[in-house]
Amino acid sequence: MTPPLFFAALATTLQLLSTSPSSPVHWTCDSAKWVEAPVLQNGIFSGELITECLIMDANGQGLKSLNTSLMLGAVRDVEVHEGPVAELYRELPGFRFDVTEKMGKGGDALVVRQTIHVATDEHTRLYYATNSASITASGFAGYLRKMDTLLEVIPADAHGSYKLKLSSGIAIARPWYAPHGIFKSKAEAITLSKFQEAREMLIPKLVGAL
Repeated sequence: MTPPLFFAALATTLQLLSTSPSSPVHWTCDSAKWVEAPVLQNGIFSGELITECLIMDANGQGLKSLNTSLMLGAVRDVEVHEGPVAELYRELPGFRFDVTEKMGKGGDALVVRQTIHVATDEHTRLYYATNSASITASGFAGYLRKMDTLLEVIPADAHGSYKLKLSSGIAIARPWYAPHGIFKSKAEAITLSKFQEAREMLIPKLVGAL
């Protein structure tokens, strides 16, 4: 019911972060949760999920190397309409990209035009955000109306430790044949499960760049 490609896209945007750390890195996350109870209004299921994690014993160049990887990943295997454009994003210096990305294969393939923001001062905080402008898709992915992501990384007190916050906003159209109550219940449960699966894929990729 819920297009899994939305969550696979989170990992795709960070696919460049595949370097393995030279020594073991430990990480732990809290339970993913809804920022507010998701709603189904006018045939659209929408909500925002969030999770917070702590990465320990990273031994790279921290926010500086993560920023470099994210900047490269923003233009990898996409059509760039504009960017990089210098900007202030959440009061941090950064760059904006307007890109179109093709994701998935076969019946659930989709094409997403989105704005990407990468911002950091390389010392206190880093943001990586995507905001979808248009989505063209087939199969179950055709019900996807919005997929936005915000990643925030902050150095923790201990050397090589980082606090990470990942949130995702979604909007999914209800198929005309799906009963209101059943669709909302299943969309909520499946979306939460897929979000947590995406987190398990994303953390190791991030660790490789910190």
